[in-house]
Amino acid sequence: MKKSKFLVSMFTLLILLTKYINHIIMLIMVICVFLNFSACKAEEENYEYIEDLLLSQLDWKSDDYLSSLEEGQEDIITIKNIHYGNFSSMDKDELLVLFHIAPHLGGRDHTIAAIYDRATLNIKTQKSLYSDRVSIYVLPYINGRDNILYISNTVYQGVPSYRIELYQIQDNEWLTSPISDYDIDNNNVYAVTDNTLLHIIEINYDEYMSASYKYKYTLYWDSNAGKFIDISDSSSPYLE
Repeated sequence: MKKSKFLVSMFTLLILLTKYINHIIMLIMVICVFLNFSACKAEEENYEYIEDLLLSQLDWKSDDYLSSLEEGQEDIITIKNIHYGNFSSMDKDELLVLFHIAPHLGGRDHTIAAIYDRATLNIKTQKSLYSDRVSIYVLPYINGRDNILYISNTVYQGVPSYRIELYQIQDNEWLTSPISDYDIDNNNVYAVTDNTLLHIIEINYDEYMSASYKYKYTLYWDSNAGKFIDISDSSSPYLE
């Protein structure tokens, strides 16, 4: 008798669950959406706080364009990219933050590269890179500090010009280092692959300013020497 009552109760409960199953599923979905929205909102607010903190520490006076403006025009500055590494000290984890500057009127787009302490987010040093297009590569060095390879492309009156620099941060100063023992001038196009190979392509213009390209050579980043070397003289895995 008791077993029969139990079966009847279970059957009745099953009918009720079946009747209201859609409502239960909808309630669970609403709860999940609410929790997900709350988490996303908190994450978004945290990111905005960090972005504002990084931006507020930039020294406008050290940038030729920003120094001519009144502070309060932060809307022309956006974070383009963030790299992690040890740039000024092998004992401190740091952030290399790239800010894109997009002037409203006049001026030209350029980039500010700034080093921050990763733990405190306090700024250490910054450098303005005056070019339309900027590419940054973080290269390891045997001394425990990362080097910064800067490649730029600026177009003036329809003619592109290219520049390449290798920076080391010492005492919060951006010091240039020899990229290679090769004579690398700015009459080239540069491409980096696998963050270790530097491809050099010569560019020339005819009388009609039509460009022609000629591959020259490929160099390999040697973290022991702290510069790019001939790939044939290295222990590069690409030679295997």
